[in-house]
Amino acid sequence: MKLIKGMVILFGCLFAGDILSHYVPVGLPGNIFGMIILFVLLASGALKLDDVNEAGSLFLDNLVLLFVPLGVGIMRYFGLLSQQILQLIVIGFAGYLISFALSGKVIDLLTKYKKNNAG
Repeated sequence: MKLIKGMVILFGCLFAGDILSHYVPVGLPGNIFGMIILFVLLASGALKLDDVNEAGSLFLDNLVLLFVPLGVGIMRYFGLLSQQILQLIVIGFAGYLISFALSGKVIDLLTKYKKNNAG
């Protein structure tokens, strides 16, 4: 019963995020709004982690199955992707560098903050 309750909560957050994405012109997809809603519910204490833990674990245990549609899409549009391979490599590498630099900066700021507040 906990699994069903967790699934209903997770899919409810996803559905609410999809609805919100249609009415809020921010440009974020519904699944991101759904994750934000889920985070707010968990962080505020309105939702307990035990309520969604079993359902979340089920999704994580079977995460590899969620990549099958991605693989099929890549195979289906391989001709189109191969024409744009240089742009895709540049965008992927730029995204990697930006996320690497941003992660380093966040760690640096958190380390400085911790040192300043510790002593």
